[in-house]
Amino acid sequence: MREAAGVRPEHLRGDTPAGDRHLVLLHGRGAVDLRTARREWMEDLSHGARSAGLVPPEVGAAWLPSYGDALARAVDASDRSVVTAQDPEIVAAERAIVEALARSPGSGAPPRDLRDEITDRVRDVLEWVADNSPLDEALLALAFRDVALYLSDEGAREAVQRAILDGLPPHGETVLVAHSLGSVAAVELLCDRRVPQVSELITCGSPLGLDAVQRRIGPAVQELDRVRWTNVWSADDPVTVGSPLRDDWGHGVVDVEIHGERDDPHAFGTYLGNELVATIVVTAVRRDSRTSVGHEPTGR
Repeated sequence: MREAAGVRPEHLRGDTPAGDRHLVLLHGRGAVDLRTARREWMEDLSHGARSAGLVPPEVGAAWLPSYGDALARAVDASDRSVVTAQDPEIVAAERAIVEALARSPGSGAPPRDLRDEITDRVRDVLEWVADNSPLDEALLALAFRDVALYLSDEGAREAVQRAILDGLPPHGETVLVAHSLGSVAAVELLCDRRVPQVSELITCGSPLGLDAVQRRIGPAVQELDRVRWTNVWSADDPVTVGSPLRDDWGHGVVDVEIHGERDDPHAFGTYLGNELVATIVVTAVRRDSRTSVGHEPTGR
């Protein structure tokens, strides 16, 4: 695909080597500079692959669909609040939590062992609250307005999914590596059988463990049985509260836990640069299609 100089492409096509499956990287919420993102994410993937002793794919091999502009237009067009009506005191308390989380962490970072203990305790609390209150709904509505709009507005959802479909390889087996909100859209497309070319799905930093997300998707879980699905999550990543996904999404999901090694444990590059994740991706791209279904769990 030729791109005019200085014009941001809506999608980036990949140059898939002969014998390989197509590699598609699907971003999370927000618009991204596709050229920069592909270079940086493939460098991260290359680092993780080389650490594992594997030959990484070339930068230009990756396909990058983009739905950020479609989602932004839907947000701009929406003049209604996506916050569910709730008790004012609950909303006020939840807003205070969101604002506290958004503030700077302070002058110094705690030691690693203490940070791990804090992370574990906070995650336990968040998981309990998400299971026993409407906090996950409020977090989506207050902190991630575009995500909440995607989940609640059929027009926004269709615009995002159509944009993704326009950027996928039209033919040939595809490995779809989807991050954050992109993983939600990917699972919906798979449940609706709109992406028959996808034979393997790798989700990273996914919010699919949240009850609020699951209620709004209403997935036909049996449709996912034909796809090899690996879900990578990190206890350091707050978006993955509710992971592992196996109990909610069926035994076909292989959950793999990693530890974030950067300042931003949710970043797509943090996942792709992990040695285990890179191994999963590179192996999937070069896997014999005859072994693409019925795999045994290898992670947690």
